[in-house]
Amino acid sequence: RARKMKYEVVDNFLDQQDFNNLEEVLFHEEFPLFLQKNITFKDKSNEKGVFFTHVFQHWGKNEHNTTEYIFHHLQPVLNKLKPQLLRLQFNLHPRTFIKRYNPYHQDNAMSHKGCLLYMNTNNGNTILKTGIFGKKIKSIANRALLMDPSDIHRSTTCTDADYRGVLVINYL
Repeated sequence: RARKMKYEVVDNFLDQQDFNNLEEVLFHEEFPLFLQKNITFKDKSNEKGVFFTHVFQHWGKNEHNTTEYIFHHLQPVLNKLKPQLLRLQFNLHPRTFIKRYNPYHQDNAMSHKGCLLYMNTNNGNTILKTGIFGKKIKSIANRALLMDPSDIHRSTTCTDADYRGVLVINYL
């Protein structure tokens, strides 16, 4: 049985202008996104579909994989969280005809802090494995989900927008 987990949902996480600037950068037609064929790193046998990602910083690496211009637009998020970054990436899941429920997973087994910043409003969800049915968090632009990403969770695609964009921040 899934356990209770602590999480917080914060609407209007960033000042609107800061959010708009970040949104403009991440959804720009020239923003580099890379094809990913697996949602999780564990059992890939039941995974279907693809998504796109841009990794700004990956576990245990100190360099930022981005331009100063883009990093400047991430600064309001980082200033608010004051993180010791573990991972920072942007995920973009294309619309699917039927909502796809991705496998449950942990971002990392080590307990740490996490922030999912939803970059657009759509009918996709993050589902926390808590209670009998889990807790669905709706994707609403400028909403942040603060949680421990070592807790088991999963994502879905959306069916009512062209894509679902989520900024993923793992930190101490």
